[in-house]
Amino acid sequence: IAGDSPELRNLVLSHNAMDALLQVCNVNNLDTQKQISLQRLATWTLSNFCRGKPQPEWQYTKKAIRALKIMSMSEDEEILQDACWAFSYLTDIDGDN
Repeated sequence: IAGDSPELRNLVLSHNAMDALLQVCNVNNLDTQKQISLQRLATWTLSNFCRGKPQPEWQYTKKAIRALKIMSMSEDEEILQDACWAFSYLTDIDGDN
């Protein structure tokens, strides 16, 4: 739902979805396939939270950046790919901003 439109993303974020997601992102030891799958899903979800114009409010963006810092150190290609997409969404600034 959060990736469908900025309005829906903001609605989801306003219900503390970012904080719940960040708890999943803090997994440091990804030694099982289940943990890797969960981290992949969390990274994909986070990239959807970062997507769309206008961009999410700064209170959410700064939390996303902290989580993306952790995810960008992963050795898993899917996690890295979605983390890079999230960074690209957050840095996509047009001349109006």
